[in-house]
Amino acid sequence: MKIARRKIRELQVAISMLAALFLIAGCTQQQLTGAVEEEELYNTNGLMGRALFDVDGMAPIAVAAIPFIRVGLMWDAPEGTRLEGRLAGSDGAWSAFRPIVPRWSEGVFHTSHVDVPAGQAHAFQLRLAGGPAPSFLIAEGIGQVGEALLGEPKDIPEPESRYDSLHQALAPSSLVHPRSDWGARSPACNSGSHTPAKVTIHHTATPLPDSVSVITRLRGIQNYHIDSRGWCDVGYHYLVDWNGELWQGRYETTIGAHVANNNTTNVGISFMGTYNSADPTSGQIDNVATLVDWLHDTYGVVKDLAHVKGHREYRGNSPGDCPGDRVYSRMNDLIAGGYSGDDPGDDPGGDPGGDPGGDPGDPGDGTIQGVAFVDQGSGTSDMSWRLPGASVSTSGRSTTARDGDAFWSLSVPASTYTISASAPGYRSASRTCTVAAGQEAWCSIGLVPDDGTGGDPGGDPGGDPGGDPGGDPGGDDVGGDLGDNVDEPKGLIYGYVVTAEADLQTCEGPTVPGAWVGAETKEFTYADGSGYFELWVIPGDHLIGASADGYADGAAHCPVEPDGETFCCVPLILKQDADEPEDPEEWVGCSTTGPHGWPAIFPALLLLGWLRIRAARRSS
Repeated sequence: MKIARRKIRELQVAISMLAALFLIAGCTQQQLTGAVEEEELYNTNGLMGRALFDVDGMAPIAVAAIPFIRVGLMWDAPEGTRLEGRLAGSDGAWSAFRPIVPRWSEGVFHTSHVDVPAGQAHAFQLRLAGGPAPSFLIAEGIGQVGEALLGEPKDIPEPESRYDSLHQALAPSSLVHPRSDWGARSPACNSGSHTPAKVTIHHTATPLPDSVSVITRLRGIQNYHIDSRGWCDVGYHYLVDWNGELWQGRYETTIGAHVANNNTTNVGISFMGTYNSADPTSGQIDNVATLVDWLHDTYGVVKDLAHVKGHREYRGNSPGDCPGDRVYSRMNDLIAGGYSGDDPGDDPGGDPGGDPGGDPGDPGDGTIQGVAFVDQGSGTSDMSWRLPGASVSTSGRSTTARDGDAFWSLSVPASTYTISASAPGYRSASRTCTVAAGQEAWCSIGLVPDDGTGGDPGGDPGGDPGGDPGGDPGGDDVGGDLGDNVDEPKGLIYGYVVTAEADLQTCEGPTVPGAWVGAETKEFTYADGSGYFELWVIPGDHLIGASADGYADGAAHCPVEPDGETFCCVPLILKQDADEPEDPEEWVGCSTTGPHGWPAIFPALLLLGWLRIRAARRSS
């Protein structure tokens, strides 16, 4: 009898924990896991510079808004990185951690998936079992494997009737790279044909700038879509890389897999990268606008916002959702001919912090930009180890690689330059790069340690701690610390990271020195020895999050006006003894001043009650 009661109590505790997970899904899920978009469980691009894994190798628990039958993963990591995952069902019970074996790999880019053994799962957790942490990782809860085709089921065609990687679609090769240029796989099945009548704009939510080549990223996305999502081919019809080059995905006359229940007659165009803090370049906007023109001329696609939409418009239109805030803000340009350069307030790319050298307003200037990284013997093929603080100079102009992602930029007259970089403990290096007027040119520089080993002298083994974890194959600026942009008014949020015992109005009470503090717009800092922090942000309402070892993550709602200041206390709750059952609401670690309320909590409480009734029935 005692054993039965103990089992019931253990199940109730597990259920309470699962309910707490659902509270997190509505409260701090993005802060904890970086997940922004529908189906996402983890996305390191959304972590505002924070590490995904703690010192014990554990990632935060990720809770899905919709139950799933498979977890799909894409990640960038060197050989030797070992990931494990576990699943939780509706009863709150966790599976054992199991290895996640790559099903496709090319260089540091890997894809895989984990299937739910039976039924559906509601939560997932990753563990780093060995090796360096991935510099980029995205995991999705997949509710359906395969494409949902409208109408009658379609037969899979014979091999000779499939289009293969050697054939070009109708778009001219002068505008779009054919599939053969990136070594595309032949389609795995036939999704049917259609006549294009509308367009949906996406982004791939991969790193920007990127640490792998365009071709590798394209092949990885296609393999993930075919092998892990069960689709016939890459879901999009076209992709535009960070250089503005267009690449053929599916043919535009083939039904895609990019908008649930809205794929027929719908052409999918995806910007490669993540565009919530990074701007698309003028080259990207211009070339996608040209492609939209071509679709209009060829198929009669109407060029208005009713027929050319962002992906988010089909699923709630939430900020941060696909195709990213910065691309979504340019939708009018995509139907009106692209970026014209006439709007002085619109930065089509480059360094949002500006450059102290040169006159950025001179139409004859261009921008040379890049990242400073540790050269491990493979040049720009592996830029996972960054060198923030490195000095970069050319022709009497100089700058410093910024904190975190080590991004730098220089505004210079159109010409060819020798770019030099140096950093303490490294050998100086130079590189020659050419920039045209009004354009951006990537010129990342790798430095070798003085000892000549090419290894890591003490940098961040998990990729980029302060921005986007990618590297530079010629892409757009990652965005980053908006506080560096002297052209925009900023606001100062300052205060203390405190424990739950402190007064949240005055911050009087115990503080948490050294805690990480960050905003949802990716600015971040660390509290000093007294728990004090200062954070310059764009004006508006902000959710300021904080985390520290031994504490549950916390957050506070902190609005700030242009050129204003806001005093803000961010509370953290000390984690309880693992042997004691935890209060689900305390375990969440949400500030009572946060913007979250009943819409997220009420369904979780209903779920908790229902599950406890089930547990009681099963025990009777």
